[in-house]
Amino acid sequence: AGLETPTSGQIFLGNREIQHLEPHRRNVAWLSQRPALFPHLNVYENLAVGLRLRQKHMPRGDRLSEEQIRRKVLESADLLRIAHLLDRPATELSGGEGQRVALGRAVSVDAPLWLLDEPFAQLDATLRHEILTEFLLLRRRFRPTMILITHDRTEASALADRIGVLGRGRLLQADTPRGIVQNPRHRAAAMCLGWPVTNFVTRESEPLVGSVFRFRAETDTRTEGYALGVDPHAVRLVERAGDDDPEWVPFGRWRVERELPGTDPPWLLISRGECLWHAPKAAGVKWGEGDEGELLL
Repeated sequence: AGLETPTSGQIFLGNREIQHLEPHRRNVAWLSQRPALFPHLNVYENLAVGLRLRQKHMPRGDRLSEEQIRRKVLESADLLRIAHLLDRPATELSGGEGQRVALGRAVSVDAPLWLLDEPFAQLDATLRHEILTEFLLLRRRFRPTMILITHDRTEASALADRIGVLGRGRLLQADTPRGIVQNPRHRAAAMCLGWPVTNFVTRESEPLVGSVFRFRAETDTRTEGYALGVDPHAVRLVERAGDDDPEWVPFGRWRVERELPGTDPPWLLISRGECLWHAPKAAGVKWGEGDEGELLL
């Protein structure tokens, strides 16, 4: 997007090398947490400014007239339901309105690449959901390539075809959302997507009594930091393990801390010593706080 100068290498967009081009000649749309609008311009001028800048560097025969720019601005404003705001100063917009204007700017210039730096992070939950829905519709209509940075697993799962999980400056895993949920290759990846997130037990919190599970170092006794990750959907909490559970592995007795509110089907937060896990609530069992049951894997 032209915000930083590369220290080495080359950047190509399609077959065109772009790192030496001025930012407004790269045809890249950039959205950040804050809409980055020009505060001295109204909404219409904010939507039109990118189009006008691009005209200066186009062959004379390909340039848009002011009337064509106006039509493009009105079209994007109608699409994002901000046509009634065109005369309003950018400084008088709410967070959601400002982000829609920023989206409209990307739509109006037909950019093939959108760079999105947590564009919904500053919005409340209701507004975030609303704009996320509109964003999906824009994506299907214009089909740009998008690179989205987000800490929100819902956004990542809803928008992305592929997700790269980053940690401590490294790419830990790149896969489809389903691939990361079903086959995480790193603890951070396992904690990134899906809900509830993956359960973990470490050597320090190993449930010994009543469990067949053991940590064992086969070769290198210097290795530390073992952890077992278990998908919450792959466990059962029952009042008492019976002979009708031959395919399940006992994992000790656990205490119900509470039922998680607002979940359907209901989920339980359960504990064993320092270990806290999520488990689905068994159908027909009236679990209450302080109740204990057998956990099966």
